[in-house]
Amino acid sequence: MKVEIGTRAHGLFALGLGLTLLLAGCSSSTGGGGGGGGGADDDDGGADDGGDDGGGDDGGGVSVPGLLVLDRTADGLFGIASDADGDVGVASTLESAGAFRAPVAVAVDGDEAFVADEAAEAIFVFDADDDGQQAPIRTIATTTSGDLDDIRGIAIAGGKVFVVDSGAGAVFVFDRDDDGDVTPDQTITNAIDGGFQRPIDVAVATNPNTGETDIFVLDAGQRKVYVFDEGDDGASNPKRDFSAATAFESASGITVDGDEIFVVDRAADAVLVFAIDTTGADQVEDRALTSDAFDLPRQAIVLDGELFVLDDGNDSVLVFDATAQGTVDPDRTVTSSGAFVEPTSLAVR
Repeated sequence: MKVEIGTRAHGLFALGLGLTLLLAGCSSSTGGGGGGGGGADDDDGGADDGGDDGGGDDGGGVSVPGLLVLDRTADGLFGIASDADGDVGVASTLESAGAFRAPVAVAVDGDEAFVADEAAEAIFVFDADDDGQQAPIRTIATTTSGDLDDIRGIAIAGGKVFVVDSGAGAVFVFDRDDDGDVTPDQTITNAIDGGFQRPIDVAVATNPNTGETDIFVLDAGQRKVYVFDEGDDGASNPKRDFSAATAFESASGITVDGDEIFVVDRAADAVLVFAIDTTGADQVEDRALTSDAFDLPRQAIVLDGELFVLDDGNDSVLVFDATAQGTVDPDRTVTSSGAFVEPTSLAVR
């Protein structure tokens, strides 16, 4: 689905408590491969001023892919054009006063946006094109079982919602159409290394080398990436796992595109790229991207040959060529001084 981006701008709404990412129509959560919407930490950033809409025009709008930027402090989901540049006015502002308490991650599947809220311990589902104050279409919660405890990231693939929960030390799997107080269909815990320590993000993607759908769990506590089979349930041995020679100082986000794994490291101000079949300890990345523009990068997605890096230190989305490496300047920097306060997660609608 493409979204018509015009030139509407919305002012900053009242501050509240506190993007894997998906191409619309794909069955996984970010780009073609699947990336988590998540990795929410507790760092703050500042906002800029100004504002023209990037990606719109004055003659009724242009058809471009739309980005959804979730902001946990503003308690809102903002829509912008993927070709935006500079300080832009947002095309839409989704608020949900009766639901949002501390939204931390967003993923899109078809025409629906799934917003994970750590304080509400729930997943709220909206129409991906919603604007203004909206009630969720439905809510996925585990009120009775109490499974959802400290949600960090979310991914969607094959009609399933994968939620990584740092408090529970698990990945919970739900049907995408679940509604109300439900029990997860699968609960994946780590049977090695003493279990998960602080799983922070999740991606789901088909490995082009094997044709198998894999679950990629980024564990900031273990400083590792663990890869599980999509059908795993209970205490499970990963297919493989790897750590980085750079030690993943403060890993915060993971996405998979084609045969590559992108890991965002906040402390290193870097995006590290590994082959999808990487396994073993102290692995050297295939390439690393750093930039003087980085100030606490949180999450990354790949779309149409571009790497979008969400940075909540400077409240912006930095755009690079997806094959960039070394220390480079972004091709574009997108911010919205009238909206972004603490951007937390990024998805494609």
